[in-house]
Amino acid sequence: MKRVALVSRVTWGVEALRTMLEFSSGIDISGVFTLPEDEGRRHSNYASFGDICHRNNLRLIETENINNNIDTIKDMNLDYLFVLGWSQIIHKEIINAPAKGCIGSHPALLPENRGRAPVTWQLIKGYRKSALTFFFIDEGVDSGDVIMQRPIMLTLEDTAMSFYKKIIDTGKKMLNEIIPLLIEDRIPRNPQNHNLATYLSQRRPEDGVINWDESSFELYNWIRGLTLPFPGAFTFFEGRKLFVWSAKVDSYVDLEDSPGFVKRIEEDGILVVTGKGAILLTSVQFDGEAEICDFKEDKIFNLIGKVLG
Repeated sequence: MKRVALVSRVTWGVEALRTMLEFSSGIDISGVFTLPEDEGRRHSNYASFGDICHRNNLRLIETENINNNIDTIKDMNLDYLFVLGWSQIIHKEIINAPAKGCIGSHPALLPENRGRAPVTWQLIKGYRKSALTFFFIDEGVDSGDVIMQRPIMLTLEDTAMSFYKKIIDTGKKMLNEIIPLLIEDRIPRNPQNHNLATYLSQRRPEDGVINWDESSFELYNWIRGLTLPFPGAFTFFEGRKLFVWSAKVDSYVDLEDSPGFVKRIEEDGILVVTGKGAILLTSVQFDGEAEICDFKEDKIFNLIGKVLG
C-alpha cells in the first residue's frame, strides 16, 4: 500500500482525485491540501474539494502556502505527493519529504513551454499540438524527470475551456496507467533535455487588454486563449471595461477604417476593424453586467461608429 497526498486548487485536481479513489486497494490517500475557499475563489478555475473529501472521509487541509505545511507532510509518512494545479514554487524541504518523490503535471510538450499560463500561451500562439506531461518535481521550473507524456491535439476552434477539458480527459487516462506503476514500484524516470527548454512568462488579468492593431487572426487567438475559465480579453468603450468572451474572424484583408472602429452590428455580433482585417465579437460583457449574446440591445447599437480601446 502506497501512501499519497494531493495538493491542488483546480478542477483537474478534483478529477484526478476521483481517479485515485478508484485504486483504494493499492494507495492510501492521506490527505488533500487546498486553498481556503475565500482565497481560492480569487483564482481562475478554482474548484472546491470539500464535497469529495467529505463523501470519501478524506482529511482536508486548507492552506494559503503549501510550504508552511512541512511538519504535517512529514507526519503523513508519504511515498508520493501529487501537486496538480498549484501555482507556488515547491520548496526543497517539501520536495524531499515524500520517500519516493513529488509528482506534478504540466500541459505542454516538455521541455518546451515550461513555466506559467501554458494553456493561454499555446492558444495565443496558435499551437496545433500540445501534450500533458507528468514529471517528478525538482527545484527547477517544470524541469524534473518525465514519468509519462501524451499528446493533445488542438484545433483553431479550441478555447481555454475546451483545451482544459482535453487536459482533464488525457490526465485521467494517464493516471490509470501511472498509479499501477506507482503501486508496483515500476514508475519510470526520463531526464529532460534541458538544452531544448523554452519558457513562458507569467500572466496577470490586466495583461488581457486587446491591441486592435493586431490582425484579426491574432486577436481571435488572443480572445480564445484568455476566455473562461480565465479572466478574459478586454477593451474599453467610453471608459467602461468591455470583456470579449468569444469571436470569429470576419476578414483578413485591410480595411480603410482605424483599428478598433465598430463598423456595424450584425445578428450574431459586433464587427470591429483590426490592424489587418475585421473580427466579429460574438459574446461580450460590460464589467459588472450580464454577458451579452443578443445584439439587438440599444446599448450595443451605441457602439456603431465608435472606436474601442
